[in-house]
Amino acid sequence: MITDPLQGFVSKPEATRIIGRDGRTVTGWIADALENGDAEFLGHLKLRTKDGNVFDGTTVTKGKVGELNDQGMIPRWYVEQSFAEALKTKDSTSKQKSRRQTKKSAGESSAYVKLTGATEIQTLQHELAIERERNLATVDKVESLTADKQFLEAELESRRDDIEELKELFQSIGTAADSTAKLQTGKSDASSIQDVTEEGTAPAKDSDTIEATATSVTAKNEDFWIKNTPNLPTFGKALSSLSKSFSRFERYSLDDR
Repeated sequence: MITDPLQGFVSKPEATRIIGRDGRTVTGWIADALENGDAEFLGHLKLRTKDGNVFDGTTVTKGKVGELNDQGMIPRWYVEQSFAEALKTKDSTSKQKSRRQTKKSAGESSAYVKLTGATEIQTLQHELAIERERNLATVDKVESLTADKQFLEAELESRRDDIEELKELFQSIGTAADSTAKLQTGKSDASSIQDVTEEGTAPAKDSDTIEATATSVTAKNEDFWIKNTPNLPTFGKALSSLSKSFSRFERYSLDDR
């Protein structure tokens, strides 16, 4: 096997050492160049077989390498030394650039994380403030409803006396109505009594009693509604009007008699 070096070229293992990369990486570069027909890269390579034949890299193909291996020619790659040194510089610059880019990306990512975190905190604080306002509004509403409930209970309790007085009023009205009915029924009887009475004057006992009762009921009704009309404006006025009308009816009936 020929081991003499080629002028200006170094073996692939040596080129790998110069570039500072592992042999698998450099082999991958060569394979990619053959696959893609990269003449610029292959122009810096030579292929030598064990019998001393040397092939320029631009004339070598993937199939040619396979054929030489099948023939037992044990082909070996050689790399131009200056090109290997250039690759080392380029690779070093690329690594530095990559490290700077990685560092920059990491810094940007960190800044983004900080910004995102701050934004999320502000959002959560805003949502918390809104929730607090809602809770306060709910508390105010509950307190307002409780106050309304207490007011209604107190109002109902205060109206119990009014309800009792209404019951008494309706009983009085019923009594007066019964008296008026009896008065109307006994009208003809009263006329007969008047015919047999001295000087044509009818007894006034029953009439005076009924009139006094009606007057008393009327006065009591008027006093009640004067007192309670502000508390029961609509219903009170209606009953007051009814009471007055009923009283006038009673008086008219008495006068008619």
